[in-house]
Amino acid sequence: MTNWNKRKFRPRKVLFFMTMAVLFCMAIGYVVMLLWNWLMPDLFNLKPINWWQAIGLFVLFRILFGGFKGGSRGKYSQKRKQWQNKWMQMDDTERAQMKEKWRDYCKKRDA
Repeated sequence: MTNWNKRKFRPRKVLFFMTMAVLFCMAIGYVVMLLWNWLMPDLFNLKPINWWQAIGLFVLFRILFGGFKGGSRGKYSQKRKQWQNKWMQMDDTERAQMKEKWRDYCKKRDA
């Protein structure tokens, strides 16, 4: 069984995810810029925007209309905490029964 608190730090993984996050932000800014420059000047007689303005516009709209929580992650983390608390309050026999139920459930699901 893996101890989640003692995972090894992997700099390559961190570097990979940071690189992907930067590329994702760049792509989002580029898409917002393209959409704005394609639609808004013709429809509403507005000026075209550059990439930095598109990033700022994206961040502004995320703050005003969506936040940065990512939708249902709050509910997921709440459920996860409830299950962790329930798991920590179980004794060893209850944990073994729960593991067996999950094994049976996964076997039925795979079949």
